Amino acid sequence: LSGVLIVSDPTLRKGQQLSFDTFDYMNSVAVDFSMASTNVEAYSVIQNMGMVDLPTGLLSRNAYKRTLEKLVIPDGEPFACVFVDVNGLHEMNNTYGHDKGDEMLRFVADTMKSYFPDDEVFRIGGDEFMAFARGYSMSVIELKISHINSQIIQEGYSVSIGVEWREHDHDLNRMIKAADQKMYAQKKLIHSRLT
Repeated sequence: LSGVLIVSDPTLRKGQQLSFDTFDYMNSVAVDFSMASTNVEAYSVIQNMGMVDLPTGLLSRNAYKRTLEKLVIPDGEPFACVFVDVNGLHEMNNTYGHDKGDEMLRFVADTMKSYFPDDEVFRIGGDEFMAFARGYSMSVIELKISHINSQIIQEGYSVSIGVEWREHDHDLNRMIKAADQKMYAQKKLIHSRLT
């Protein structure tokens, strides 16, 4: 923010100067304006910090909740909820340390963002991610998911992914719940193969 402070005193006659009290008042107002400007900038920084997940650089859970309140999807627009859960984060943290766990989360986040660069991708929990993907056919979504999964496996990690895609009846809560259920079904299947 920047601005100009102009003081006009119509009672002054030509050639007469402003009083010392007027200059004190101007300085006081300028200090108040400067403090207000600094507060607005600080608030903006704090607000942005709350909207971004610092470890991954994705949108945060706060941003996710705000998006849920405001998101409108026109009927007929292809829309997908892509729910991703990272398998083995707890074990990674316990075995190799939290730095390695954070590295795994960043890799998953970067991979998701690379396949959904123009979409909203959130970290919604410790090891859970959500992408809201607009305008893609189901076959394109399936291809993107296949590539994401392949890249993550090549890196030595594992994820469970659930997708709910619709062109109509975009009840977001039901879509998220369906994607969550599909993700957990895949998680159970992966876990049953390991035991």
